[in-house]
Parts: sequence; structure tokens; C-alpha cells
Amino acid sequence: MSAFYAEFDAYLRGERERVAGVDDQHVGRLRVYRNGSIRSCTEVLRSNYPTVADLAGGARMTELAVGFVSARPPIEAHLTSYGRDFPAWLASLAEPDVPPLVPFARLDRGWTTAYFARDEAGFSPARAGRLAAEGILEECVVRLAQHVALIDNDCAALDDWVALRDGGSPSGALVDRRQRVALWREQDEIRFREVEPGEWTFLRAAQRGVPLIEAGEAAVAVDSEFDLGPFFAGILEAGLLCEAEQREA
Repeated sequence: MSAFYAEFDAYLRGERERVAGVDDQHVGRLRVYRNGSIRSCTEVLRSNYPTVADLAGGARMTELAVGFVSARPPIEAHLTSYGRDFPAWLASLAEPDVPPLVPFARLDRGWTTAYFARDEAGFSPARAGRLAAEGILEECVVRLAQHVALIDNDCAALDDWVALRDGGSPSGALVDRRQRVALWREQDEIRFREVEPGEWTFLRAAQRGVPLIEAGEAAVAVDSEFDLGPFFAGILEAGLLCEAEQREA
């Protein structure tokens, strides 16, 4: 029986044209399952990557989606999070029309990650104030909340991505410079902005989970003008941090 299910799975993924033991009369019925599976995954990718779909166009997006489904079939029953590695898969392709789509795929994925991340207890400004009064705030270990996504692109795609998400049109020419973007969920709305090198370094350090003093020192090391105070107050207010812990001596 396990061999049958393995063959059936391969059939659904398009790796086989037949399933052993299934006669011609039933092959057509099985094809309905296969086509339905591919169609469902394709629609999920269109939904999760709307700006990529807009830029690629209907036929090309279908082609890319079917290629991805064949290469990375779903392994979970629920398809909500399907396609999380679609940006990396796109980046691995050698086709000339694909590279411009990759930064938009990363931003789309960041939006989905931020929107569907589970709620967590945040590191509140009030708690930070109490720890500061006790003189131990710098030793606290915090991490980024799961609803924060950090995107590192090699071109400035954010403005065009926003235009596409809002139903507009892209400028048509991406600026060839590194652009780092933070996306996060705040009161059921997705916020985003470009972050400077010092800010990025701090957020990446927090993503790993380090004491605040170490994250601040790392940020200043890459940007001597980095002003930790206003930045820290801003991300606290926005709820980007959680799970504060005091480092053990």
C-alpha cells in the first residue's frame, strides 16, 4: 500500500503519467486530482506573490508557478504558508527575465510572513523603563518578534513594490543599490520602511538574540552616527521586540 501512495504522490507532482494498478478508465479521474493539486498551489503562489504575478504577467506567472510546484511540492496539508522558498527558487533560475522579479518576491514574502505570524507578548516601553531604572536594561537579551521580516535586496525595489501593492504601476527602472527593508505587523496593518546600515545591524543582532548593549555596539561599529535612543524607543513603541531576559553573570 505504501508503494501505491508513493506512486500516487509522484503522479500528483507530475513525475509519472500513470499509477501502477490503475486502469485507463480511472486515469482520467486521477488526472482531476493532479490538476486540482497543481491549480491550488498555483493560486496560492499568485495570492502570496501578487507583485510578482503583476510583473510577470498571467501566462509567465503560471509557468513559473507550475515549475516551482514541480520542484517544491507542498509537504503540509494547509497551503497558507506554501511557497516560502519561492524567492530563493526564483533566484536560482538562469532565465534572463527572472532576476528583476526576485526583490519583489522577497518583499511579498516578507508581507505574508509579517501578516500571518503568531501574536507574542511584546517587550513594552514600560518594562524597558523599569529595567532602565534598575540599571540592568543594557544586559537584557531581546529578540525580534516573529511578525518582523527583514529583507535584503541588491536593488531599490521598495517604491515600485508599494506602487504595485496599491494597484499602481512600477517606475520601470530599478536603482542598482543595496536596499534593506523591515516589514512588521502593527495593529493588523503591515508597516514597512527602508533601514539604514546601523539600524539593520541592530535588528539583525536582535534577531539572533543578544544583549542590548552588544546590539548597540555592533550598530555603532558600522555607523558612528547611529543614535540608539530614538531608534530603540521607536521599535519599542512599534512592538518589534519581545522576550526580554537578563543575561546571567
